[in-house]
Amino acid sequence: MIEEFDAIQRINLTQTLLYAAGVLLIGIILEVILRFGKRWSSSKDYAFLSTILNTLTWQPLIWGILLGIVFPLLDFISVTLGWQIGPGLMQSLMLISATVIIVRLINGLLEILTVRIPAVSASLLNNLLTGLGVLLVAAIVLGYLFNISYLVILAVIFVGIFGLTVVFQEPVSKLVSGVLLTFSNRLKLGDWIRLPSGREGRVIDIQWDVTIVQELSNNAIIVPNNVMTQSEIINYNHPALELRVAVAVSVSDASDLEHVEQVTLEEADKIMREINEDKPTAAPVVRYKDFAASSIDMNVSLWAVSYTDQILLRHKFIKRLHKRYEEEGIVIPYPITTLHTLPGQSFAGVNQSVPEVSHPDVTTEEST
Repeated sequence: MIEEFDAIQRINLTQTLLYAAGVLLIGIILEVILRFGKRWSSSKDYAFLSTILNTLTWQPLIWGILLGIVFPLLDFISVTLGWQIGPGLMQSLMLISATVIIVRLINGLLEILTVRIPAVSASLLNNLLTGLGVLLVAAIVLGYLFNISYLVILAVIFVGIFGLTVVFQEPVSKLVSGVLLTFSNRLKLGDWIRLPSGREGRVIDIQWDVTIVQELSNNAIIVPNNVMTQSEIINYNHPALELRVAVAVSVSDASDLEHVEQVTLEEADKIMREINEDKPTAAPVVRYKDFAASSIDMNVSLWAVSYTDQILLRHKFIKRLHKRYEEEGIVIPYPITTLHTLPGQSFAGVNQSVPEVSHPDVTTEEST
């Protein structure tokens, strides 16, 4: 008891409290500066600077608490109670802090690249990096507690994970398929695709096990990643964003076809410029297809800059073309069927009158 009292006396309480308050105050000031800088860089649209500052937030405050409160308290406990703190605590904490900073920094940079170049799924990569970071932190903590190199523990963890892949083949297959989809550049966020079921939608996320596709009705289609890699998927955004929109049109067989083609191309060019906002595309094309019963059929090929634009493009083109044909006197024929009838028959094919036919081989007896 006397020895413990002497140990406490050797500790300059005032100096310790001043040290703790000073370190903690420095940590708080640095934290405030980082948050103010992050807010300022976000307002100026300095994305990379904002990401770096966001990565460093919480670190000064955490280290201020550790250096100002936790470590002095551990020293006090060690001196008064004789508990020995294992060596390497500071090194382990620094490794954990560095791991957190690196993972947060890479995730932030991936989010920036995803916004500017939507070629990869930030969700999948962020989850993978976060998972690796958690494994590394766990290895560092276990290594400190059991006085073993964290690299050895990390290797043991990875070997165990590899062994579990044999048991859980389906989840691992989905994860590998998700990684392949992300890095192969075959599928990007924002691509409009058609699934084997015939349903269509926009890719909004690629997670570790599933790909999420959003339909025009805002319904979400959840597709396993291994289905996405093993099935035939139509990607309307590859190899180019331009999409051909075919509209079938019929005109009277008495029309001036040169005039019809000129008018149709004029309206097609106007509506394409309006919908596509003057973005460069291929020119519209008119191709006559065949002679029908009372019309000449043709296909008009327009170009949309995205899959969803084709709906509005076709809608407005049909309205404009119908109005322009009326102004130009171009007739859109209705199907006409001509019926040739025999004398005495109606259009329904029913005889109006049936002539009497005498049968000499049939005799009629009159009753008396």
